[in-house]
Amino acid sequence: MPTSVETPVDFVRLSQQYSGRWVAIDPATGEVVASGGSAVEVYAEATKAGLEEPLVTYVVDSYGDYVTCLS
Repeated sequence: MPTSVETPVDFVRLSQQYSGRWVAIDPATGEVVASGGSAVEVYAEATKAGLEEPLVTYVVDSYGDYVTCLS
């Protein structure tokens, strides 16, 4: 069963560095552990790096009024 972790992630900062890319985030630290062109690619990299449950999301160009909802 997936665990629940509340770690703040600065999506505005992510959009400056990873705009238009998929990222895998370590839910314990909020740090990006992999980035790439597809969710499958970054998930594979993150699990290969040892994360059992990476948070994988697409980073948009600008978050403006958009609020990311991850489940």
